[in-house]
Amino acid sequence: MSRITRRSVLLSASAFAFAPYVAKAADPDTVRFGVLYPNLTTVIHAIANKTGAYERHNLKVVETRFKSGQTVEGVEQLWRGNLDFYMGGAPEVPRLNSRLIESGGQPALAVVSGANPGHTSFVLSNKLQPKTIDEILKQPLRIAVSSLSSVHLAFFRGYLHTEKMLELDAISWKFLGIDAGSMLPALLTGQIDGFLHSEPTTTLAIVNNAGHLLMQAAPATWDPILHPRPS
Repeated sequence: MSRITRRSVLLSASAFAFAPYVAKAADPDTVRFGVLYPNLTTVIHAIANKTGAYERHNLKVVETRFKSGQTVEGVEQLWRGNLDFYMGGAPEVPRLNSRLIESGGQPALAVVSGANPGHTSFVLSNKLQPKTIDEILKQPLRIAVSSLSSVHLAFFRGYLHTEKMLELDAISWKFLGIDAGSMLPALLTGQIDGFLHSEPTTTLAIVNNAGHLLMQAAPATWDPILHPRPS
């Protein structure tokens, strides 16, 4: 059985779901795959499983699930050699690599395929009905994110910096690390005032009348849903 290194698996992983059919070898190669679950980021993995893409490429995938928002744990397990590759949010990859470089080492991990389709949403409680986001930046709101290293929080930080000329500590919000599955109950019970996350959490909040969509990320910027910028 040929040996699959962490790097070779990473380099080929992004093509598994839609690559052409290849003949099976006698014995499948086993790869240890870490995945955020449940998370829209990793839906391609679910599709690959459902369609038998891994089997067609002679791979036996041993899956390890990490709760949505636990970006640190998944990347740490990859770095420690307990996984061959990992699919999820990537903010912790440059953080870990930069620490290794600062200590005189070499970057340990590489992002092989990364993309953001503009899926970050800002959902507010129905009790809050601002016409613009400027009305609530100075209010002491409790905003949930899946973790304090969440890519959604990073995108929002970038929006504040480029669009509002503000840093995150200049607004009055308190960001709380809450896993995605607990965001809806927390919003319904008034434990939080809103959240920054992606689907399906956004739609679940809306259809259950727990909150409303104020803003949503577009590929290049953030667009107010209720009150678009004047042309």
